[in-house]
Amino acid sequence: LLQVARSSPGWVEEVETAMAELCLSSVASKRHSLPCMPRGQRAMVHELGKHYAIATHAYGTEPRRHVDLFRIPASCVPLVRLSQAARMTSDKIDQALSQNHY
Repeated sequence: LLQVARSSPGWVEEVETAMAELCLSSVASKRHSLPCMPRGQRAMVHELGKHYAIATHAYGTEPRRHVDLFRIPASCVPLVRLSQAARMTSDKIDQALSQNHY
């Protein structure tokens, strides 16, 4: 995940923003459709969704296949976002995680 975040930071931040907005939304919307994307990016969305406790499902046929995000009661924004971790060294990641434990 970190390698993708470091090579495509803008794309990762866009996906994280969509996930965070879905988690924090006060409206009844529990679903968000992402645009069509290649298989590798869809796999990344599914993996990243696990860190937000968001359910994901891919729909459509190539080349118009896309991923929908589904908010569930456990959905939340992680303590350290992948885009933040990609800009940190491993020591700083460990430090950030340890400071945010309740």
